[in-house]
Amino acid sequence: MAGSPPDPYACRLCDAALGDTWWETPMGERVCLRHTGPSCRSCAVPGADADGLCPRCARTAVVTQDGVKALLPRIRTGLHELGLRLTTPVRVRLVSTGEMVAMSGEPAGTVTGCTMSIDAEVVDLAIVAGLPAPQFGAVVAHECMHAWMVQRGFGIVAPPIAEGLSQFASDGWLGRQRDPRARLLREAIAQDPDPVYGDGFRQIKAAVRRHGFLPVLRTVRAEGRLP
Repeated sequence: MAGSPPDPYACRLCDAALGDTWWETPMGERVCLRHTGPSCRSCAVPGADADGLCPRCARTAVVTQDGVKALLPRIRTGLHELGLRLTTPVRVRLVSTGEMVAMSGEPAGTVTGCTMSIDAEVVDLAIVAGLPAPQFGAVVAHECMHAWMVQRGFGIVAPPIAEGLSQFASDGWLGRQRDPRARLLREAIAQDPDPVYGDGFRQIKAAVRRHGFLPVLRTVRAEGRLP
C-alpha cells in the first residue's frame, strides 16, 4: 500500500526477509547479512561509495550552488526560530576538500566549514561540497553563529566558548529537523570528546539551561566569559 511504513522484518536495502539475524544501524534500520562493505558516514547502512555515502544519502548531498539555494530558506527559518538573524546576508559558497584544507590548514575531512571575515565584515561561509542535507544544514548553522558574532562585534572569544556557541546553534537547528539522520548528528555533538568543540558545547548548554540563551550571549559579548 502506498505510504505504508517499512516492514520491520524486511531488509531496508533489498526488502528480503531478514531471517534470524541481521545488522541494525544506529537509526534502528535493519539490513540483511548479505550486505557488506563500508558503512555510510551519514546513516551507517553498509555499502557506501567512494565518498562514504550510501545511494540514499548521496541523493541528498549538496554538490551545486543551486542545491545550496534550495536548502538555505529552511536553514534560515530554523536559525530565526533560535533568535539568530544576521544583520547582513552572507553568501554560502561550496568549496572542494582541497580548498578547505588550504584555507584551514587542517587535514582533509577535519574541517567542513569556515567563516571568512575581515574585521567586522563577513565575506562568506565556505562549506565543503558533498555533505548530505542534514549535515550541510548543521555546518551552515554552526558557521552562521560565527558570522553572527562577527557582525555584532564580539571580538576575540576563547575557542571553547566560540565553538561551543556554534555547536549549540548547530544542535538547535538539528533539533528542529524531522530527518532521522539529524538525531545521529546531535548525538555526535553531545558526545564529542574534543576539549574545544565537545566540552565547549556542554559548557554552553549548561549555561543556557541556567540563564537562557540571550543572557549568555550578552555576557559573552560584554565580558568574554560565560555567566
